[in-house]
Amino acid sequence: MSWSKIHFYYAHQLAGLTATTEDANYPVSNLLDRLDGTFYKGTSMAIHYITNDVGIDNQMTADYLAFGGDNLGITGIELEDNFNDSSLNSTNFGSAVTGTGTVVETTTLTITTPNPDGAIVYSKNLYNKTTPQVRGIRAQATTVGVSLMFCSLQHVAAAPPPVAVTTYNARMVSDIFQTSTADFKARYRAAAGTIYYWDGTTLSWSTDSAKTFYTGALSTNYRTELENNGTSFRWNLYNASDVLLAHTGWVAWSAAYSNADPVYFVMGDVWSDANYGTLVISNYRHSQAATVALEFSNDNFSSDVRQAFTAFVRSGSVAVVKEFASISGRYSRLKLSGLKAIPQISLAHWGLRTEMDYADVSYDPDAQEFKGNLNVSETGYLTGVHTKYYERQIDIGFDDADDTLYQLIKTWWLAMGMGCFFVAWEKTNHSADIWIVRPAPKRFKNPLTKGGAYRDINISLLGRR
Repeated sequence: MSWSKIHFYYAHQLAGLTATTEDANYPVSNLLDRLDGTFYKGTSMAIHYITNDVGIDNQMTADYLAFGGDNLGITGIELEDNFNDSSLNSTNFGSAVTGTGTVVETTTLTITTPNPDGAIVYSKNLYNKTTPQVRGIRAQATTVGVSLMFCSLQHVAAAPPPVAVTTYNARMVSDIFQTSTADFKARYRAAAGTIYYWDGTTLSWSTDSAKTFYTGALSTNYRTELENNGTSFRWNLYNASDVLLAHTGWVAWSAAYSNADPVYFVMGDVWSDANYGTLVISNYRHSQAATVALEFSNDNFSSDVRQAFTAFVRSGSVAVVKEFASISGRYSRLKLSGLKAIPQISLAHWGLRTEMDYADVSYDPDAQEFKGNLNVSETGYLTGVHTKYYERQIDIGFDDADDTLYQLIKTWWLAMGMGCFFVAWEKTNHSADIWIVRPAPKRFKNPLTKGGAYRDINISLLGRR
């Protein structure tokens, strides 16, 4: 295994940052104070831009983005409370044959007089198959002898229902419903046009339309979900207590009849068998975390908008460093979209990374020290532990370093003071090991050796695990 040189991520030309929204108590300037105990906080979950302008006739160049101490990795439930097509008809699908009813509240649709020839649309939204997400509803069928469609995926371009079975087959991609005997069925239309039904067995789909996968009950609340990992999908069925009752096998999007984009995700029933009493619906989407992008421009993003890298979805909460080919511009901005919480970030900056050298003095990049209190009895038994935190301790040494490396170290020291920055000790083979650290409070002392030709350099860094 080959090793890579140690990287420091601290240098930047950022000053006077502005943000789309800013909590007055947590200004965006906190991103640059090099303190991991303060943070920037916005005031909304709309698309956020954190923008820097280096001024007329100036250019900023960057090849990395670093941030940490943030909540951008939060995923969440998004409620979509809209009732399309006046709540009770299928105008946007073609013929508008309606039942009658009332919207009791934004998440409950009650059909008081079902129309056996009608088609009812609760919510219809364009669906992105390549975006990992979970979407679903809560519902219950209360009328004996009829079926209840919970959710379905349908082609936008196909012929609209209410229609005969042949036209229905031309539109359906996949759906999950409760039959007139209260049992559940899930089906999907393959690329070749054949409709398959889940029979409840692992990896088993059948062309037998009589196949059901779960024995249900009427007047019982269930939750159904379409789970999408970006390349495949499956249906999940839960009871009222959110206990998983059953789920289908995964179906690759490429195997499903889903080439006629875009596709609608529909809550409720748009087929001709939409005859049921009360449909209690909680429409939600369990979606991915925030998407992070970095953009550069020379005209304040009017027509010149250049991406530093392909936008990525934030995952987890550990510190992040994104390296990319160097890019320049007067204006640069961090773009945050798809936020699931009002954004909070302790440290964030972009600039030019500093590549040090191979550390030739042995050290442990995972060295840590327990910070807290231990209670031990007189006979040596552990009776209590009060953990405050674990301190990361990294001691890096370069023996007989030349002046080029020393100047890099000196520049870093003068810029940093005791503030926080980001370090990668082995970028090639341990790319996830990105840590927020700070110089240990000690002297900057790197003595000359061998008649002044070289130096022995020692750096001590501290941080939280």
